[in-house]
Amino acid sequence: MTQRPPVQQRLPRRALNPVTGSPVTDRIARLICASLLVLGLAWAGGVSAQGTVESTAEAARLQATLDDGARHARYWQGIWASGYGLATAFYLSEAERTDNRETRFDAHVTAIKTGLAFADVLISPPPHQRMRRAMDTDEQAPDLARARAAVATLAIQEQRRQSWRARIGPLLVNAAGGLAIGVSDDRPRDGWLNFASGMLVTEVRIRTEPRHASRHTSRYADRYASAPRNTLRVGDDQLVYDWQWWLAPGHAGLAVRF
Repeated sequence: MTQRPPVQQRLPRRALNPVTGSPVTDRIARLICASLLVLGLAWAGGVSAQGTVESTAEAARLQATLDDGARHARYWQGIWASGYGLATAFYLSEAERTDNRETRFDAHVTAIKTGLAFADVLISPPPHQRMRRAMDTDEQAPDLARARAAVATLAIQEQRRQSWRARIGPLLVNAAGGLAIGVSDDRPRDGWLNFASGMLVTEVRIRTEPRHASRHTSRYADRYASAPRNTLRVGDDQLVYDWQWWLAPGHAGLAVRF
C-alpha cells in the first residue's frame, strides 16, 4: 500500500487590522490613544484645580474688601459722630458763658451747623456695615456672584457719596451760616471764615469715607463690566480716567490718569 504523506496542520493566522496593517502597529495606535486620553484627563483636572484656586483667592479678596470697608465705616462713624457731638456741646456751652454778643452769635450758628452734621452722620452713615450685615444674615450660601454684586453695589454707592451732589447739602448749610454772620450781623469777613471752615471740615469728612469697594473694582475692572468709571466727554467720544489727590506739609497734588 502506498503511504500518504502526513497532513501538516496549519496554524491560524492573526487577523490583520485593515487600517494599521500589522499587529505591532495596532498596539502602538492603542498606546497612543490611551496616552492621549490620560493627558486629556490630566489637563482637564489641572484646569479645574486652577479654577478652584482662583475662585478661592477671589472669594478671599472679596471677603477682605467687605470686612475692611465695614470696619472703616464703623470707625469713621464713631469718630465723626463723637467730634460733631463734642463740638455742638462746646459751642452751646460757649454761647452760654460768653458775654460778647458776636462770640455768642457765632457760637449759636456753629452749634446749629455741627448739630445738623451730627444728625447726618448718625442717620446716613456709609453703607458698608449694612451691606456686611445683610451678607451675614442672608439664608443663602455665599457665592462669588453674590459677593461680586455686593462689592459692585458698594462701589456705586461710594462714587455717589464722593460726587459733587454729596456736597450740596453741606454747601447750603454752610452758606446759610456764613450769610447769617456776614449779612445779618454785618461781619462779612467772619461770615466768609465760617463758611470756608465749615466746607473744609465737610470735605475732609467726605474724603475720609471708606472707598475699599471702588479700589477693588478699579483694580479688577475686567470682572466688573458695570463698575462705575470716571468718564469725560470730548466731542462724540468718552475718555475713561482715574484721579488721585494728596496733601503734604507745604504742598498739595493732583494726578489724573487716562
